[in-house]
Amino acid sequence: LLNLSSDKDTAAAIARDGGIRAVATAMLDHSYDLGMQRHGCGFLLNMAALAPCAQRGKMGSEGGVRAAAVAMAAHRGDRTVQIRGLSFLASVATRSTSGAGDVPAGG
Repeated sequence: LLNLSSDKDTAAAIARDGGIRAVATAMLDHSYDLGMQRHGCGFLLNMAALAPCAQRGKMGSEGGVRAAAVAMAAHRGDRTVQIRGLSFLASVATRSTSGAGDVPAGG
């Protein structure tokens, strides 16, 4: 999904069909897996970059914000997770007013 999410039309279909929630759930279920977190944060970042502004807040309610924060906390020393996760969070936060309450304590 990381590669597929870089195309605007495909990203829209992924979002419409529950892909954000599916990836966020997989990230949370496998928070120990560095590869999963790198790809998951990259997927979320691609989705946020291609989503219309009004839909970016929905990424928080579908678990994306929490998944990125947990990934960043679990892999503090991994540059890729940190850059992709923070870039996703910044994209959602600067273009949306919803979803901010989804960040876990300490995240």
